[in-house]
Amino acid sequence: MRKDADFSVDARVNMHYQSDSEDMKNIVKEFSEFLKEEALIINILEGNCDADTRSDTYESENGNITF
Repeated sequence: MRKDADFSVDARVNMHYQSDSEDMKNIVKEFSEFLKEEALIINILEGNCDADTRSDTYESENGNITF
């Protein structure tokens, strides 16, 4: 996603996510510190992002999630 959004490799970003799955929400919360460190994320925020922001939806057996 970072490359597709044309971010530099050292850009720090906010990450928004939305999911109807409690499992997926819990996974994001459980790994939030790891995600922040590895993906250079400033804040992880639950809820919709702006309409003009790059987003992708991923499907898994635990439910769907949009970042």
